[in-house]
Amino acid sequence: MSFKPFVHLHNHTDCSFLDGAIKIRDLVAAAAEFGMPAVAITDHGSVFGLVDFFKEATKKGVKPILGYEAYMAVDSRFNRNYSKDARKYNHLILLARNEEGYRNLIKLASFAYMEGFYSRPRIDKELLRKHGHGLIGMSSCIQGEIPYALIKGDDAAARTALKEYQEIFGVDHFYLELQDHGIDKEKIANERLLRLAKEEGVGLVATNDCHYLRQEDYEAHEALLCLQTQTTLNDEKRMRFSTDQIFFKSYDQMKQLFGHIPGALENSVKIAEACNVNLELGKKYFWPNAPKEEGFADDDDYLAHLSRTGLKKRYPEAESEQIKTLSKRLEFELEVMRKMKVSGYMLIVWDFIRAARNMGIFVGPGRGSCVGSLVSYCIHITNVDPLKHALLFERFLNPERVSMPDIDVDFTDRDRNRVIQYVIERYGKDCVCQIGTLGSMNAKGALRDVARVLSIPLNEVNDLLKFIPTGPNVKLNDALSIPELKSAFSGSVLYKKWWKIAKTLEGIKRQPGVHAAGVIIAPNNVMNYSPLYTQKETDMLVTQYDKDDVEAVGLLKMDFLGLRNLAVLEDALKQVRLNHGRTIDLDTLPLDDRRTYELFSKGETVGVFQFESSGMQEYLRKLMPNTMEDIIAMNALYRPGPMENIPSYIHRKHGKETINYYHPSLETVLKETYGIIVYQEQVMQIAQIVGGFSLGKADILRRAMGKKKKEEMDKMKEEFVAGARAHRFPEKLAGEIYDLLAKFAEYGFNKSHAAAYSYIAYQTAWLKANFPEEFMSANMTSELNDTDRVVILMNECKRMGIHVMPPDINISGIQFKAVEKGRIMFGLGAIKNVGVGALEMILAERDKNGPFRSLFELCGRVDLKSVNKRVLEALICSGALDKLLGNRSQLFAGIERAMEFGVAAQRDRETGQTSLFGGGGGEEAAIQAEEPALPDVEPWLYSDVLKKEKETLGFYVSGHPLRDFEDEIYGFATLRMNSESFKLHAAGAKVVAGGVLLSIRRLMDKKNKQMAFIQLEDFDGNLEIVVFSSVFEQVSAYLQEDAIIFVSGMLDKSNETKPKLIAERILPALEAREKLTKSVHVRLLTDGLEEERLKSLHALASAHPGPCSFLIHVLSSQAQEFVIRAGQLKVCHSKEFLIRLRDVIGHENVWLGRDY
Repeated sequence: MSFKPFVHLHNHTDCSFLDGAIKIRDLVAAAAEFGMPAVAITDHGSVFGLVDFFKEATKKGVKPILGYEAYMAVDSRFNRNYSKDARKYNHLILLARNEEGYRNLIKLASFAYMEGFYSRPRIDKELLRKHGHGLIGMSSCIQGEIPYALIKGDDAAARTALKEYQEIFGVDHFYLELQDHGIDKEKIANERLLRLAKEEGVGLVATNDCHYLRQEDYEAHEALLCLQTQTTLNDEKRMRFSTDQIFFKSYDQMKQLFGHIPGALENSVKIAEACNVNLELGKKYFWPNAPKEEGFADDDDYLAHLSRTGLKKRYPEAESEQIKTLSKRLEFELEVMRKMKVSGYMLIVWDFIRAARNMGIFVGPGRGSCVGSLVSYCIHITNVDPLKHALLFERFLNPERVSMPDIDVDFTDRDRNRVIQYVIERYGKDCVCQIGTLGSMNAKGALRDVARVLSIPLNEVNDLLKFIPTGPNVKLNDALSIPELKSAFSGSVLYKKWWKIAKTLEGIKRQPGVHAAGVIIAPNNVMNYSPLYTQKETDMLVTQYDKDDVEAVGLLKMDFLGLRNLAVLEDALKQVRLNHGRTIDLDTLPLDDRRTYELFSKGETVGVFQFESSGMQEYLRKLMPNTMEDIIAMNALYRPGPMENIPSYIHRKHGKETINYYHPSLETVLKETYGIIVYQEQVMQIAQIVGGFSLGKADILRRAMGKKKKEEMDKMKEEFVAGARAHRFPEKLAGEIYDLLAKFAEYGFNKSHAAAYSYIAYQTAWLKANFPEEFMSANMTSELNDTDRVVILMNECKRMGIHVMPPDINISGIQFKAVEKGRIMFGLGAIKNVGVGALEMILAERDKNGPFRSLFELCGRVDLKSVNKRVLEALICSGALDKLLGNRSQLFAGIERAMEFGVAAQRDRETGQTSLFGGGGGEEAAIQAEEPALPDVEPWLYSDVLKKEKETLGFYVSGHPLRDFEDEIYGFATLRMNSESFKLHAAGAKVVAGGVLLSIRRLMDKKNKQMAFIQLEDFDGNLEIVVFSSVFEQVSAYLQEDAIIFVSGMLDKSNETKPKLIAERILPALEAREKLTKSVHVRLLTDGLEEERLKSLHALASAHPGPCSFLIHVLSSQAQEFVIRAGQLKVCHSKEFLIRLRDVIGHENVWLGRDY
């Protein structure tokens, strides 16, 4: 292929955040399309995109030129003292000629953030002199030091700068850049650059300052600049480019501009040819020295010692034959680790996990494929016996496919940073840092950002964006299939422009971030391998490369994950120890606990790790699991794809469906899952048994099947069938089994991971079943900042018969606390606007000097700078001060008086006057005498009490606005306002919801008729209701805030995370019982069906005649339910009748039935 004699050497990708509008893959594709032999990346001040660019260019056969456009401090990078309009930096293009140049490039880009950041990440000539070897320099745009000086007419300064750069880079490695975007100043600069080049014999090179791909992207780039500068397109003073020419031009377009200047185009190719950097991605690994005791030859020797010692401790009672089997497996794994040179990796992980446990930090039982390793189990990286659950080592490390191990570790979320700090201290501050991420504009984000730039009203934006589903794979093109969006964006000129710009910017990288878990551990300064940047908010050092890129350059990446559920386990165990004097070791829990399996079988798994969803609960009730293998299988099956096998799994377990093992030799593999292929490990074992594959080769087959690599699968099928023939399997059966494996390998789950996480699930379920108060209080504490979750957990406490006592400043702690059987004390930390610092101060004073008697005393005993007016308001409104003198209304009105009193009391103490709060009966009387009276005001209305509780707690404590309509809500509403109920109902389903109207927003529709969006809340959460004009005009009279209503309509799930209900009929709750009740239901257990009880029930029903059917649900001891209609007996639906029924058979066994 003949290449064009020009290379673009000045290009800004979207890694020039909110400035460059070219995606890396598009840049490379354009270079290839234009027949250019190479292309450069030169982002502003950073090199976030280097590795991604290198991979993409190499893949497309275009030579990658690695560089960046540096911000050069006008003096020292350390200077921060400039007048307002002073020039702080110049631009300079740097390109890596070789490996040394690449290393220097990433160091310069790192120091720019670490030492030179001031408005921009800056370097200076001092740094360039230290790290300029292996680089080519170019004078950049008109903001470069040399062209800027020439434009000002300061030829001497330009000449001095030129000499300095030639000295730094070498005479042959510095070029003067010519650019022509139709800007007047460029014409002046070019004329003078040409003269300077001729006089000094300096090479010239033509570039285009590419910021966007096509000329028509100009407007989208303008919008991007507005986002950067937080302005709008109609702002005349905004920062803007005075040209639409900074796009990726063809050779012909560049020739037209610079073809008359000798060497200007040709030198771009010459520079490209001089730049030869090969990153050798995935071929080198850079790990720190692993911890090792003296006396051991190397990492392999020490790991073997730890593993063999651990084997004896893990299996102290193993018989000789079992020891032989275990030792054989252990030595095999150690040999594979030795050959793959990963023993050091294992020791690094072992060390920080051991350190975490020594610090008293909870560590998860394991995560991912490493749970299948016996070495991991023996050295306590994991706590799940891989042999007990038939877990495979080859799923973790495959001796036939060399790849590095990847061990992720779970710690309690609050202690994760302590482990990272240990690693920093162990390996050195310069050798450890967190991994960066690059956030991109998704479909919704692009529309929202562009709307802001175009000054489109927020309410219009929100109304349209509600129709777009949320998720990483949602694209704007997909959104056009939604009629409301298609109609809107094909309407006005403004909306068309909105759509066009958003479409151009969709997927553009917007800003750097920090990976939630990833940490780098390098053998020396991380900067030698990856560029770094300083996160603005925290000053934390983070890699500019993302997780894939740091691994590609050979760095050791560890994922330190914070798992909330481990904190739940830890806190529950602490409370069990305090309340019951029992110290429980979760690793030795019996795996056959009857209460735990009863809890699973009843589906009472709210709060149980990974088993909470309503769908899972329903399956558990049908499955009635009684073994750990059932729990592991359900964990693996309950996900898209394999979920369709759950009914068969259940039926086969209960003997209602024939089990098919396909061949007798496969029974050992498939017996535990009743003939269903659930795990990836089973795919591998079947390939071994039938096809004669080694487990390593079977893992390669599994991967090929999982990724649908057809060519590789076809080739391996021939080997599989040939191996099956050799093992005397019929060829037809072998083909069928192979096709079966291909189907299940697509979504088969990693059993090692399922097993480890099922252990956490079992542990949480065990605690819930055996110590419910401690478990639920720990769970609520872990969710202090998530009001919706606390509501769900409090409702679960109510179902379990556990009373969550209201907050009380004299009893409560910051956390929820189990105080006795059936009672949990509310955690003060759940109150909004009350910081932990203020609470710690209040509780320390309470614990030291006793409970508080009045608001005045409270204010006199605490520091009112921390416990300020806002804190006191929140404590009062939440009910936490209810035990003090006065009601909430009086306390609220008396805050300022109490604070004045408190300030005076504290001032008196400081000046040595008698303390009002010193102790002793006489002084107690003095307190009462000297305290002012609380204001004499009316108590708050019950509705106001509840409203303020909701504002401060996120939920109600004293009651609920729907309390008087509980029967109607539970009887008539088919949709509960929680995520699980939303999942149960399909999009478009007809549902009924009931609740209190929180807010209403009225607006005019396109026909100029009034419609409304309302927020409705029930006992679980809230839901948006769309009331179109046809319905609104019928019901507008009772659509008022705090009204209690029932809404029937269609469920709209176009936004998966925030479904809406399209109202078709609305009914006031006061009319619901009368208009909707068609039946009264009671539930009886067969054990309690004595004749006398039935007679009394019949008599009670007969005494309350009415229009409703009377239905009796009889529940057998086997959990089977039979419904009996009580003949011609008709009853009323009055509250008095329901109360009488509940007195006889229990509250939960009586309910209303509806017919809508």
